[in-house]
Amino acid sequence: MNTKHLKKGDELPSSSSGRVRFYNMRYCPFAKRTRMVLWHKKIPHDVININLKDKPDWFFDKNPFGTVPAIERDNDIIFESAVCNNFLEEEYEGASLIPSCKKQRYHERMLMDAFGSVIPKIHTIVTGQNIDEAIENFMKSFQHFEKEIANRKFFGGDEISMLDIHIWPFIQKISVFEEIKEMEILKKLPNTSKWISNMLTVDCVQKTHTVGLNKYLHDVILGEKVDYDYKIEDDPILEA
Repeated sequence: MNTKHLKKGDELPSSSSGRVRFYNMRYCPFAKRTRMVLWHKKIPHDVININLKDKPDWFFDKNPFGTVPAIERDNDIIFESAVCNNFLEEEYEGASLIPSCKKQRYHERMLMDAFGSVIPKIHTIVTGQNIDEAIENFMKSFQHFEKEIANRKFFGGDEISMLDIHIWPFIQKISVFEEIKEMEILKKLPNTSKWISNMLTVDCVQKTHTVGLNKYLHDVILGEKVDYDYKIEDDPILEA
């Protein structure tokens, strides 16, 4: 199941017992983190897309804050991307995204928390507010991550980790913004550029690429009406 973006007045679709429900918005980078984990661990799930501009009343019964992502399994509700991802990592088998080394686990958690200060800089770039200043602020805030990924395929080493998934959706937005605006931002970060190339070969990155992302950001930048369901039929579905 992969619904169109449900809005106020739409009914909640039924779902099979024991099957994961993933409450999503196709272009939300926070939700994309959890979608990547679902695909990485090959967890069958139903996707319930939510119109965040006109949310169904019943969605607040699922998550009182009205945000995505949220995960539901047998009436248990988990929300916030980091918590959803840890839940999926702990509850389901499949390739682990957590380093086995305790020291490395703490190191990645610190970087995941630190990346939170980078996100507002990325948002400012994409929304086109004082772009030159926004790019400069992003470059300064991201320098440690640029150094961290030097001489490594992924932040997790030879395989992706939760840190790679935590960062990817936001860096992807800048990459698309570069293409739309014909600018060079990430290309000035050689280590990050190599990491992007490596990430594009990863299955969960390929499976969660939203066809309309370029159009969505283009419409956001120009202040045009967004079609959240643009080519939604092309989104892959992970069945049992």
